[in-house]
Amino acid sequence: MQDETFSEMLWPDMLRLYAMPDVAPLCLSLQDEADVDVPLLLFLVLADRHQLGCSAADLQTFLSAASQWRETVLRPLRDIRRAMKNAFDGEGETALRDEIKRLELQAEKQHVARLARNFTPSDGAVGLLARRYLTERAIPAHLLHAFKDVFPPAVAALGPMHSSDIISMTSARTIAP
Repeated sequence: MQDETFSEMLWPDMLRLYAMPDVAPLCLSLQDEADVDVPLLLFLVLADRHQLGCSAADLQTFLSAASQWRETVLRPLRDIRRAMKNAFDGEGETALRDEIKRLELQAEKQHVARLARNFTPSDGAVGLLARRYLTERAIPAHLLHAFKDVFPPAVAALGPMHSSDIISMTSARTIAP
């Protein structure tokens, strides 16, 4: 469980991170080629930025909980939207696809809120959550190298964390689950 400040910062920071050069195409490649949960990956990247860690067991529990929402809600919406693209271009059909896309984005935002509620920082290596997730998924080497090339400068481009962020991080570490 995170404090409200960290939770509120997640979605805007994820949108900013996703908009950084090369991040969106890499995220889509990770999603399509290695079945990576992109909102989860971005969450873990930002948790790493905030020097939050957790044990291997806690990370496994967190990842298992995250997969239920992804498989039940996000994947079906994405699959429907993608199936409609270029197959149904009639009047009303495009509007329906756009509505499904809007719902998919809303479901991703809810996914992030669920991730924030379910994540409990604990003792464990900090700054390694995203890499641990990707390593566990056994993603292809070229994607892991791309991740290592693209994400550090993108995260750095988010700028320094403000003193209120540091206070938030300190509070997040002391909140009881």
